[in-house]
Amino acid sequence: MMGNLFKRLKEPSSAAGLAAVISNAAGMASGTPAAVAVPAMLAGLFAIFMPEKAAA
Repeated sequence: MMGNLFKRLKEPSSAAGLAAVISNAAGMASGTPAAVAVPAMLAGLFAIFMPEKAAA
């Protein structure tokens, strides 16, 4: 599981998704409303776990 996650994070969209999740989590900790941060975090998670390349 973790090895597959690390392979996914090499893809640009997955790395950007992880950055979105981390930055929005930090934003929530500093007072950003959940109505703004949670949908952005979900979009980031979607970017991480959806494959960028077609499976061969």
